[in-house]
Amino acid sequence: MNSRAGWLLLILLVSALVHARGLSNGLAYDDEPIIEQNPIVTEGRWADAWSTPYWVLSEDVGVLWRPTTTVGLIAQWRLFDGRPVGFHAVTQLPTRLEVCVDRSRGKNAYQPL
Repeated sequence: MNSRAGWLLLILLVSALVHARGLSNGLAYDDEPIIEQNPIVTEGRWADAWSTPYWVLSEDVGVLWRPTTTVGLIAQWRLFDGRPVGFHAVTQLPTRLEVCVDRSRGKNAYQPL
């Protein structure tokens, strides 16, 4: 293994360790109405994801419409059987990949491209 690959692996492992505790948390705040209490997600109503608001504040007002997010939540609910650890892992994965990609290109994550 070359030096660069070793550093990327170290960064990935440290990042995973720092965030590992968060994997055991439950769903919080807006996750409850958007995921746990949303029959479109829990019942796997794929077609409804494209025509129904993502988050409804009241019966009259659809606040946000995010069909691709809702489809992703349905897939995660099915894949992880509604367990929060799966949602947390999927959320954390892009961050770790971004750090590795930035570092492999020699970029500082806080520096403009």
